[in-house]
Amino acid sequence: MDELTEFNYFIVLITLMIMASVHNLIKSISLYRAHIFKVSSTIKIIFNVCGLACGISNLVVLFTSTAATLSKCLATTYLEMITNFAFSELVMIFLIWKLRQLGKSENHDYIGYGLLLTRSSLH
Repeated sequence: MDELTEFNYFIVLITLMIMASVHNLIKSISLYRAHIFKVSSTIKIIFNVCGLACGISNLVVLFTSTAATLSKCLATTYLEMITNFAFSELVMIFLIWKLRQLGKSENHDYIGYGLLLTRSSLH
């Protein structure tokens, strides 16, 4: 596959991610305002904002020209790394919250939060 085709595939996938994040963000805000699942909606709002930031930072990295200075390359790379980290951590927090809703056990909470802390520190 040539580079232009690969670039176009990346653009399409990132655009789909941004569109899904915007759609889910609007849906989560409307659920939050209707006072339905307040905590879950709050987590989803933060998660979708991070997903939107992650998609935009990936677009910024893709459109960074090859003639960019080192400081611009580092800034875009660090921005992408931070948003990817926040997005992946919020996925874990959301999944732990959903698992917590299935069964209320303190042992499961401690195990989940311990795994989240371990994953965050190793990342």
